[in-house]
Amino acid sequence: MVAKLAEILGEDFDTLMLLAGRVSPQLKQIVSARPKLFAELIRQLRNAPDKAILRLVREVRDGQW
Repeated sequence: MVAKLAEILGEDFDTLMLLAGRVSPQLKQIVSARPKLFAELIRQLRNAPDKAILRLVREVRDGQW
């Protein structure tokens, strides 16, 4: 239902799930595989500027890490 709503509204599925107080099944599965590592990563990125986070995402996506 949320996926369909996200599609209709042209919004990001994960964002709508979080606004509803839920976590997408895919994200839950990813974090559950390495909970300590992802918890630490999120805590460390909490106060990072968007630019730094986007740079990190690009590096990981492009395999430059």
